[in-house]
Amino acid sequence: MEWLQVFVLSIVQGITEFLPISSSAHLIVVPELTGWMNQGILFDLSVHLGTLFAVMLYFKADTLRILEGIKYTIIGRPAHPSSLLFIKLAIATLPLLFCAALLKEIIENDLRGILPIALASIGFGLLLWLADKKPSGKTHVSFKNALIFGLFQVLALIPGTSRSGITMTAGRFLGMSRIESAHFSMLMAIPVIGILTALALLSALTGDGLVSNHASAIQLAAGAALSFITAYIAIGLLMRFVDCIGFVPFVIYRAILGIFLLGWLYL
Repeated sequence: MEWLQVFVLSIVQGITEFLPISSSAHLIVVPELTGWMNQGILFDLSVHLGTLFAVMLYFKADTLRILEGIKYTIIGRPAHPSSLLFIKLAIATLPLLFCAALLKEIIENDLRGILPIALASIGFGLLLWLADKKPSGKTHVSFKNALIFGLFQVLALIPGTSRSGITMTAGRFLGMSRIESAHFSMLMAIPVIGILTALALLSALTGDGLVSNHASAIQLAAGAALSFITAYIAIGLLMRFVDCIGFVPFVIYRAILGIFLLGWLYL
């Protein structure tokens, strides 16, 4: 890999992982448009680890609560507030893990093209816009709502959907405020990124994933560091300004990206 590719893809991953614009789409589209070689699974894993550490650090109090919740759940205290948070996140995570395993071949073979990404970017962007028009109520994340979040999150398996975008869409449809929707969406990212990254790393170490690696150890470390820094900044900006600016700027960006990709594909 060239250092320019390392620099660009790391920053792209950091910015797009938690903004509702789809990091997976950008990691596919950018190399496609630039003609860069595939960066390899290990590079993708390194930048995802960077974003994972960023969200865990930004929400360090919640991260500690999740870890505490695991302990209290194991020792048989499921009613403890930390246990309740952990259980809700588990409920919200399981549908994605189940469907990812069930639909792995379809996702990798049929949904990673420019056309599906363009259509998903536009379509789910419009869905976010519709959800954001709903007035906020006093809705909280119940077990039922956690499951709804989880079912919406399954759609993120389609590149271009955006995991954060579709879960924030769920929160807004449920009547939660933008801040509350974004907050729970960020917490959902911790188990999802952690588990999927661990499974991908295991697959790479036990299969032929290492063959596709094109980055040196220094480049992998640099990618993780850059994605960590940019993701931390992106999370901070989103949580600070989302209630003021809403999701419309992201919807507009998604529409422009989708239209551009359609034009690039067919014109």
